[in-house]
Amino acid sequence: MSHSHMVIFQNQEGNPGYRQFEAIDEAVAFVESIRNDQGVDAARIFRLEEVHFQFQPYYRVAVTDPGIL
Repeated sequence: MSHSHMVIFQNQEGNPGYRQFEAIDEAVAFVESIRNDQGVDAARIFRLEEVHFQFQPYYRVAVTDPGIL
């Protein structure tokens, strides 16, 4: 099973950034690049896994008589 990878980093100005990669070696190369070219030393790599879910209906009751509230 293949996982995507996310690099989350903070640039020199303190602004957050992120990039997604299919392979870990691409993510590592990106972290090396932003460290060597931009001086970014606050970076993390995450492995992403899809979370399966389904939509299910639900009901909500609303009181429509303002005199009751």
